[in-house]
Amino acid sequence: MGSHELPLRGVVACALLWALLGVVACLPEVGDLCRLGTTACDGSCVELDRDPDHCGACGQACEAGTSCVDGSCAPPCGMLAACEGSCADLATDPRHCGACDRACPSGAPCVDGACAESCGGEARLCEGSCRDTTSDEAHCGGCGVVCGSGATCRDGECACPDVLSDAANCGVCGQACLADQRCVAGGCRPHCRGAVCLPGEVVWGRRIGEDGTVDPASSYDQTAYAVDVSPSGEVALAAEVRGSIFVGPQSENLGTGIGVMIARFDAVGRLLGTTMLAGPGRERVRDLAWAPDGDLFVVGRHNATGGTFCNLPAATDEEDGYVVRIGPDGTCRWGVAVAGTNNQFLEALALDDDGSLLVAGFSEAQATVVPAIGNSELVDYQTGRDVVVLRLAPETGALLDSAGLTGDGNQTAVGITRLANGGVAVVGSYDAAWTVAGDGLAESAADQPALYVAALDETLLPRWGRGYRVTSASSSHIAEGFSVAATAGGMVVLGEARGEIEIDGDTVQTNLASRDLWLAELDLDGQLRWWRFLGGAGQEDAGQAVVDERGDVLVVGTFQQTMNLGASDEAGGVLEAGPGGDLFIAAFTPPTDASAPPSASYNRDVGGDGLKRPRRIALGTGTVAVAGDFRDGIDWGHGPVWSPPGLNQGNPVGRFDALVLSMAR
Repeated sequence: MGSHELPLRGVVACALLWALLGVVACLPEVGDLCRLGTTACDGSCVELDRDPDHCGACGQACEAGTSCVDGSCAPPCGMLAACEGSCADLATDPRHCGACDRACPSGAPCVDGACAESCGGEARLCEGSCRDTTSDEAHCGGCGVVCGSGATCRDGECACPDVLSDAANCGVCGQACLADQRCVAGGCRPHCRGAVCLPGEVVWGRRIGEDGTVDPASSYDQTAYAVDVSPSGEVALAAEVRGSIFVGPQSENLGTGIGVMIARFDAVGRLLGTTMLAGPGRERVRDLAWAPDGDLFVVGRHNATGGTFCNLPAATDEEDGYVVRIGPDGTCRWGVAVAGTNNQFLEALALDDDGSLLVAGFSEAQATVVPAIGNSELVDYQTGRDVVVLRLAPETGALLDSAGLTGDGNQTAVGITRLANGGVAVVGSYDAAWTVAGDGLAESAADQPALYVAALDETLLPRWGRGYRVTSASSSHIAEGFSVAATAGGMVVLGEARGEIEIDGDTVQTNLASRDLWLAELDLDGQLRWWRFLGGAGQEDAGQAVVDERGDVLVVGTFQQTMNLGASDEAGGVLEAGPGGDLFIAAFTPPTDASAPPSASYNRDVGGDGLKRPRRIALGTGTVAVAGDFRDGIDWGHGPVWSPPGLNQGNPVGRFDALVLSMAR
């Protein structure tokens, strides 16, 4: 410490020796009874030039890990010399070459404590000193090239002890994996059961919800209704949110809002940005799709009477439909409204090969399309609910074509796709006898909803319609269409059914106690190629079906209790749900001769304590993205779904939180 105690009895004894014997050697040389070169501080004699508790002055302490050098706090120098309050290597430092303050001429290096004309051997002059760039971690391979933490410089290259399995240095030094990834063979990989994720396993997941500390009385449901994957692998999610919203591992607080939130994630789940579509009313979302240039098309409805987003006109009565194009920075390119005196529902969209935007929905009154440019147009309407189909110009939002499929009852459209022959198919439900392009669709036995598929040509003129009605008389028995996806020679339809259903003139009995899913393929003329029910001991709810580049059909939905889709044990086997109902994904390869319905080539489930509700699925390269919601926890056996304050938990007060999953295929 550079200090010593001087007890009072020692001072008295020394003074007596001096008085009686003339001994003066023990007498302090200066005041305060401290010897020359020390100072009395807090009852001790200290050396202010080197005492870290009294460095330069009494009570002036150095921070932990530093030392006192010449009365100034400085890093501990060890084998180096303390020069002007800093540590210097007298063998190489041109400012202190051989001794402190002995500077070399400008530009001259210090070699072995002497100024020289140049560096010798493999050394290079870096920042005034000769450095061996083959082994110097601060100048590895060149001046100023610093190796990362834990790395060494070997032969002029930074090297880490383990770049094959170290998540902090995966592949190269300093390249860290995300929290829900591991390093496998030098690459960041998800925490799947093996080195490679099996089809249907979750690659990453993100939760969108409140922070878990809100008052139950003021908590809200958050639900994701739409998802799409760009060619580069970015995932876009659209959710209806309310309250103080947090997204992803970054714990970003988006503030208090009521509206539609669009979140973008990169291919490994990092949050890239968010956009809020919000006005003074209630905004809803139902679908979105990437534009080729990175913009997003979004459809939904709102009830704002003023101050709307994207300069949409105020809602005329209840809820109006909207279509908007949003840039990566949240800029609104254009907005189209479907207005009327009652509710106007826009439910689904698809991109045609020419880039035009196809939109499907239904209206409860005469609908008026208000395009971004051009004049407003009326869509055919009769009574109840009627189907609305639009074609919009992607660059301007101009209305190119429109169609209204009308009837005496309630007709809805919730799915749309572009067909291989250039036409369009829509799917939904109807509840009264209906004629589409001359095809009669019979009504159900007790006015229950019936499932339909309708095809239109390139100009949106109806070509044919097919209906699948309920023949049992129970009012709880239903058949409803949820999604349609194009195949090479037709379309795949996903719906829900309960009770006795008429399929091509034959009556087929499904689960009488709860709903099953109905999956079918029709050709371009509306003829059934194959169909099957997806069901089990409990109730199943439809999400969506898509068709991949191989022609396989991928389906997501919810199931309860158990479900057997024919997959082998290695591919998922019989699925067993948790207490609330699990999310499932299944893949089917259509039969070549349609002699028998396909079994699942694989199926997986995402479990947990509460209910999981997938809404949409979108194809990526080697993956699919799934959007929906969950509550009371979610778990697939590996990796976290981010959820503050803990992992794998839902909203603590039983509300739903939005969810996006990336799953292998």
